[in-house]
Amino acid sequence: MTSPTSSVKSTFLTAFKTVFRRNAAGALVCIIISLLPTLLFSINSAGKETYTQLSYAIGYYPVVIVYTVFIVLSVYNVFAVYMMFKPFYSRRACDYLLALPVKRSDYFCSSFLLGAAVNTVSFALNAGVYALVVGCFNRQSLLQKVLSGVDIASALKLGAIALLGMLAVYAAFAMCAAAASNTVQYFFMIAGCAYVFPALLNGADMMLSNIWGFPSIMPYFNDITWTGLFKRIYSDSEVPGTAPYIIAAVMIVALFLLGLAAFVKRRAEVAQSWKNGSFVNILISLLYAAFGMLLFVNKNSLLQTLPAGLALGALLAVICGLVLINHKRVFTKPYAVCLAVLAAAYAGFAVFAFNADDSRFVRYVPQAADVESVELVDSGSRYYISEDYNISLFSLLYYFDSGNGGNEYLFEDGQDIEKVIELHKLAVSDEVIDYRRPKYNGETDGSTVFSGQDVCFSLEYTMKNGSKLSRTYRIEKNIWAQYLDILRLPSAIAQTEPYNFDAQDIMLIEGVTYGEEELTETGEYTASTTAVYNIPAKNWPELREIMISDASKRSDLDFYSGFTNYGDITVYTISDLVSPEDRERIRNMSEEERRDLIMNGAALGEDYFGAMVYEGFTVTLCASDTATREYLVSGERQAESAEDGITADTKLLQ
Repeated sequence: MTSPTSSVKSTFLTAFKTVFRRNAAGALVCIIISLLPTLLFSINSAGKETYTQLSYAIGYYPVVIVYTVFIVLSVYNVFAVYMMFKPFYSRRACDYLLALPVKRSDYFCSSFLLGAAVNTVSFALNAGVYALVVGCFNRQSLLQKVLSGVDIASALKLGAIALLGMLAVYAAFAMCAAAASNTVQYFFMIAGCAYVFPALLNGADMMLSNIWGFPSIMPYFNDITWTGLFKRIYSDSEVPGTAPYIIAAVMIVALFLLGLAAFVKRRAEVAQSWKNGSFVNILISLLYAAFGMLLFVNKNSLLQTLPAGLALGALLAVICGLVLINHKRVFTKPYAVCLAVLAAAYAGFAVFAFNADDSRFVRYVPQAADVESVELVDSGSRYYISEDYNISLFSLLYYFDSGNGGNEYLFEDGQDIEKVIELHKLAVSDEVIDYRRPKYNGETDGSTVFSGQDVCFSLEYTMKNGSKLSRTYRIEKNIWAQYLDILRLPSAIAQTEPYNFDAQDIMLIEGVTYGEEELTETGEYTASTTAVYNIPAKNWPELREIMISDASKRSDLDFYSGFTNYGDITVYTISDLVSPEDRERIRNMSEEERRDLIMNGAALGEDYFGAMVYEGFTVTLCASDTATREYLVSGERQAESAEDGITADTKLLQ
């Protein structure tokens, strides 16, 4: 309905003043609540007097603060836009508001600007308050020591992408509030934006990158989705490039324009009527329908997948049609046409997926002669779950779960690359792809090592022509023997800790060997004696090669799990938190000074303490590590102890 006074509509400033007066109290409460945990943790940080305590505070507290701010702003974004547009869900209030001398576009822009300002101001104030409190109440020299290990530019970039992501979510909610006709529609629509939309984006990216080999853009989607924001907080993600900022900005503008168009074109009659043919309502209904079609997937049968997907998609389409479009006539003409196109696209995709020649994408393995290098990421393992696991979003060709992040191995030698390619060929072979584990009933596939655990890893090839190819696998069939043959390669072991430590940063090496295991009266096995050896740092290159050689010969269980324990070697290296100047000081110390620094907590200047200048990594010695243990206990090494500083101290275990 158009107001008769539309020709004398007022300016944007008048509209903003009206919106601000109505919503200023809620905005102020949101900002105050978000600042409370920041004040608490910053005051706590200000009380830290040592390098160790303040380093922990600088690293940990901001994460908690940002997480809290996200929660507060998420709740605010949901309800703030609802309260801004709630009057338009009443027919009487809608008639009154549209008759006021305020343009609809001005009202929407004013509401959007206020919410966006609250999000931005909350981020800025929390960061400013934390920096101000910590900076004012801590010794400046100590704070500078801590911040010397913090990349301020990277922190600001990560904060910026988080803010843009939150603004994108806010823009989506504002669009839903502007297009909805009532409260139920609004919350139904934001559920689609908050879960269905990111699920479809991530699922599509997973299919394109992990099956067809297109470059993955999932991190960018995560940065502009509801769930991706929270994932970003607890991840050690690299600082994103320019693309995520551009995508987030485009997303914010697009959602803003979509919401503006829907609000400007809405009619007063749709309020409380449950009849709303807005393109936003239709779009979100189609998202739900697509989600239903792709939710049920049986990767072994097109005849099961296609009918089930269409049926579930149709069910969600009917529900969305009743709730979002027309509660009496579900399939309006525009909605029905869009659903027909969507169903045809889904059917075509399903038929193609089950019948296409997958040798060029699912089963594609590059030729070794074309590969410059390949990086393998060990993503841990997954214990097996029920046979019904394959009912999952976008599992039509492939089920994906990256597992936990693990070690990364880069192979550049031709022979190593060929071995990785053989593993890749096995991963896409019929015996692996068609393998289905029985339901959990105590049965195994005949192997006693790692039974019931999936093999999870990622591969990224760098081709000689400069292109890249990425694949990620979660394999049910037990191929642990072939997989561990790759991880046991000396070139792979050399890339893991502590073998990849820089020799000049080694502060101290301590070895321990245990005696034969004995059965105690309590029925437990324990080593009766132990010998402790202090190895000079200059011996690290020699010891490192012996340890790598032994590790490459370990059994599967000992190599991946460290099942047996015949001793250990702990390698202490200079911490990354140490400044370049103090790192050089430690490098120039004598063996005795380094040991005193570690063992006795000797101070390195007034701000460093022993517990923070070093990091230790322990390698468990297995029964097969004979060369390493002989190196520690051999008579020749003992004879050189006076010259090399290798000492042995044998004592009974307490």
